[in-house]
Amino acid sequence: MRLKHRVYLLSFCVLLLFLTGCTHVAVRPRVSLDSGWLWSATKDDSTSWLQLEKNHMSSLEDLLPGGMGVIWLKNDFSIPPELEGQNLSVYLGRITMADRTRVNDVFIGGEGSFEPDGFSEWNKARLYPLLSPVIKSGVNTLLVEIRVDHEAAIVSNPFIGTRDDTHFAALMETFWNSTVNLISAAIMIIIACYHLMLFLKRRVDRENLLFALVNFMTAIYFSNFFITELPWIPFGGMSFLLFQKIVANALTFIIVYLVSSFICVFLGRTESRMVFFLRILCLVIPLAAVFLASDYGSLRALRLWTQLFILPPLLYIMFMAISSLIQKNKEAQALLWGLSPLAVSVILDIGLHQGLKLYSLPYITSLGWQMVVFSLLFVLANRFAGARTGIEELNRHLEKKVDERTSELSEANLRLKSTNDELEDARIRAERDMRMAAFVQQSFFARRAPTVNGWDISFVFKPMSGVSGDLYDFYTDENELRGVGLFDVSGHGIAAGLVTMLAKTIIWQQFQEGKNTILSNVLSRIDRKIIQEKGNIENYLTGLLLRITDNKVEYVSAGHPELLFRSGKNGMVRPVALEGKSLNGRMLGIDGLSEGYTTIGFTLAEGDSLLLFTDCLPETRNTGGDEFGMDRIREAFARAGTGSAEERLECVMEAFGCFIAGIPLNDDLTVILLHRRQP
Repeated sequence: MRLKHRVYLLSFCVLLLFLTGCTHVAVRPRVSLDSGWLWSATKDDSTSWLQLEKNHMSSLEDLLPGGMGVIWLKNDFSIPPELEGQNLSVYLGRITMADRTRVNDVFIGGEGSFEPDGFSEWNKARLYPLLSPVIKSGVNTLLVEIRVDHEAAIVSNPFIGTRDDTHFAALMETFWNSTVNLISAAIMIIIACYHLMLFLKRRVDRENLLFALVNFMTAIYFSNFFITELPWIPFGGMSFLLFQKIVANALTFIIVYLVSSFICVFLGRTESRMVFFLRILCLVIPLAAVFLASDYGSLRALRLWTQLFILPPLLYIMFMAISSLIQKNKEAQALLWGLSPLAVSVILDIGLHQGLKLYSLPYITSLGWQMVVFSLLFVLANRFAGARTGIEELNRHLEKKVDERTSELSEANLRLKSTNDELEDARIRAERDMRMAAFVQQSFFARRAPTVNGWDISFVFKPMSGVSGDLYDFYTDENELRGVGLFDVSGHGIAAGLVTMLAKTIIWQQFQEGKNTILSNVLSRIDRKIIQEKGNIENYLTGLLLRITDNKVEYVSAGHPELLFRSGKNGMVRPVALEGKSLNGRMLGIDGLSEGYTTIGFTLAEGDSLLLFTDCLPETRNTGGDEFGMDRIREAFARAGTGSAEERLECVMEAFGCFIAGIPLNDDLTVILLHRRQP
C-alpha cells in the first residue's frame, strides 16, 4: 500500500471517529448526566453522599478503601417538556465492572455479576428503558450500584434521551468497542488457517507458521472485547481471573514474542543464542508473574512493570527492520510500512485521550494492530507473488532460449551437409581454444592443498572436459586456514569456465572484505555482485562457503549438496544441519529470487573431519542406472579409517570408482576433505 493511501485511510478513520462521537448530539434533546453525581459507599446513609468530581468517573476504585467493594452513584434529574410523553431510555455507556441501576428505587436493568468470581461487563454499553410508570413529573433519582474490584468506571458520556437516540449511541459504542474486534478476530482466524495450510504444504517457509500463530493468538486476545457478547459466555464455573490472566495479559507477551520471531525469519536474519535467550526471558518472566497473581488486584498491580518486558522485543524488532533497511534489504522497507499503523494509532490514542481528554472516543490502538496484521498479510502476499512472477519470467526466458538454440541447431545441421571442412576447422580451433582456456583456468586454482596449522587437507579435482564448471578455493592468512569455498557453475564449456573465473575473483574479494560480517550476508553480497558482473550470461551457481576461526566453523549453503561431518571419537557421519530448518538457500546469479541464506555455526574437535563435494559425486549412476547417492557417500566416509586426509579421501574415491565401474563422468567432480589434526 502506498504512503498516500495509508494517509487517506488513517484520515478517514479519525474523521469517522469524530463523526460517530458527535452525531445526534446537537439534533435531539437530551438530559445530560455528565455532571451532578453524588457517591457513597453506603446506600442507606443519607449523610454519607459526597460530590463526585468528573475526573473520578474513570477511576472510582480510588474512592473506596483497598479499591474493593460496592460504590453507589446518584444523580437527580427532571424530564424536560420536549421529552415528555416520549419513549425514553437511560444510556450509561460502558461501566466497569458490573452494575445494578434503579430509577426512583425501581430496578431498570443491570449487567455483569456481583459475585466475587463473576465476569465484568466492562465493554458492553448500558442501555436501560425508562417506562412511564417509573418517571415522576418532578425530580427523579437515578441510582447506580457498581461492583468495584480494583477498577471501576463510567467512561462514556451518559444521558437520558429518546429510544432512537440512546439506541444509536449504544449501537456505535458497541460497534467500535466490540463488533469491530469480533469481525477482525474472525478474519484473523481465516488468515491463520490459510497460512497454516501454506506452511503444511511447504514447511521450510517458517514465516507462514509464525504469521498463522500471530493471527490466531491475536484473535483470541481480541475476544477480551466481545467475549460476553457471545450467548454461551460466561458459562458455569468460568473464572474471570483466569480469563484475564490468559487473554488480557499473557497473550500480549506471547504475541510480541511471535512477532519478533516472524520478523527475524522474514528478513532472513541469523539470531544469536544470547538474543534468543533474552527473548525467552522477556516471555517467561512476565508470564510467571501473571499466573502467580493471587487475585485481580494483584494482577492489575503487576501490569505496570510486566509491560516493561515488552520494550526489549519491540526495540529488537525496530533494530532488525532498520539494520536490514540500511543493508538495502528491499523487504525491510515494506516491513517498516507494515508496522507504521501501530505507531500512528498509539500516538493518536495518547493525544486524544491523555492530551485532549476525549475519553468518550474509543481507543484505536487495537485497530492499529489490526492494520499491522493486515499490512503484513499484504507484504507476505506481495513476496509470494514476486517469487511466482520471478519463476514464471525465468521459465519464459528459458523456453525462449531453448527455442532459439533449437533453431540454431537446425540451421547448423543444414549447414553441416555443405560445410564439413569449415566445421572441421572450427572444431580444431575450438579444441585449441578449449586447451588454452583450460590452461588459463587451471592457473587460477590451487594445484595442491595448502599446508596450514592444525589442519590436514586433501582434494580431488576432475574436470569433465578441459574447462571446468567447478571452482574451489582455500582462504589462508599466513599459516592459518580462514575459510574454504566450493561452487558449481551450471552448464559446461567456455561460458561456464568464464563464469567460474569471474565468480572465483568475486567470492575471494567479498570473503576478505566481509571478515566481520555475518556469513549469510557475505553470500548475499556475492550473489548481487555476480548478477551485476556477469550481465546477460545465463549460468548460475550453487555452492557452499565455510569461514574458520581456530576450531570454530561457520557454514552457509546456496542450493548445494549438504556438508558431511565425521566424528573423530566414534567415526559417526552426519550432515551439518539445523533441526527443523532448511539450510539450502537460493542459487547464486539469478535475479528475482527472494529466499535468503542461513548461517550455522559449529565446533570441530581434534580428529573431526568435513567432506565437501559437488553434485557429480552423489548423482553419478552405475551400469544399472542407480545413483551413488548420499547414503553410500556417508558409508564410505565412515569407513575411511584414521589415516591422513589424503588416505581418507582415497578411501571415499575408491568406493566411488568401484561403484561406477569405469563409466565416464558426465559432470565436473570436486571433492575436498578437511581433517582437524590431533597434536
